Amino acid sequence: MKSLLKLNSSGPKIAVTGPTRGGAPAWMFTQLQIRWQGGRPIRLTPDSDWQNTSFDGLVLGGGADIEPTLYNQETRNNSHPPQGSSPFKRGLAKSIQWFRNQMGIPSSRGLIDPQRDRMELSLLRDAVESHKPVLGICRGMQMINVFFGGSLQTDLHQFYGETPLSRSTFPSKFVQLTPGSRIAQIAGKTRLSVNSLHDQAVKDLGRSLVSTAIEDNKIIQAIETDSSTTSILGIQWHPEYLVAHQPHRKIFHWLIDESKKTKSSLTGSKESPFEAR
Repeated sequence: MKSLLKLNSSGPKIAVTGPTRGGAPAWMFTQLQIRWQGGRPIRLTPDSDWQNTSFDGLVLGGGADIEPTLYNQETRNNSHPPQGSSPFKRGLAKSIQWFRNQMGIPSSRGLIDPQRDRMELSLLRDAVESHKPVLGICRGMQMINVFFGGSLQTDLHQFYGETPLSRSTFPSKFVQLTPGSRIAQIAGKTRLSVNSLHDQAVKDLGRSLVSTAIEDNKIIQAIETDSSTTSILGIQWHPEYLVAHQPHRKIFHWLIDESKKTKSSLTGSKESPFEAR
């Protein structure tokens, strides 16, 4: 474990966004994944000196809801039906919420963080203009969609019916990946078991974006840019927590491999972008 936490001084610098307070578990697992694949993670929060921090790749992490006015919606609908009608389903939902609280991952439903919104939009603009790779995780995927002019579905409970809205760091459902898409090439398959911690999701796709993963209820689970010259990937699940699953480790390997291309000292590397360690 100590060897995994050592900083690779020659690897690409990967900026990882997060909230000013909280988010420790996500940061811990994300930096582990990045270091395992040879990168140098740097945490950026609204109260850090993010304006003067250089990076080779960008991870937009999970967290609070995005300010609705950024995607032309004035209010959020925070009312929703109970998660399942049976005592078993209600008990399951409570048990999952208890586990999240123990892990320090309470639901951020209904909370917004305007300062973080501004920071991430600025960092994302820098990455896009500089052709740096971007990985958006959960909220990060939603921020990518908003940046490109898309909108969000603010309440998902209507999509789940009698099935509780899944909230787990462990794999809890399957998503279908579009054959030939970036995420399918990275994972090496077209059906993937994922976890779920989100309250919102992509509604209308932003310009230049395509949906490349979906679950049975049609909720979009991954988006990508439609150009082979840009390396932007958004996923609705949390691969950082799935350290034991190679397809999810490959996502971070892809990010590190793409980030190396922005470092002149590593130009011409022949390392495979889809061979995670």
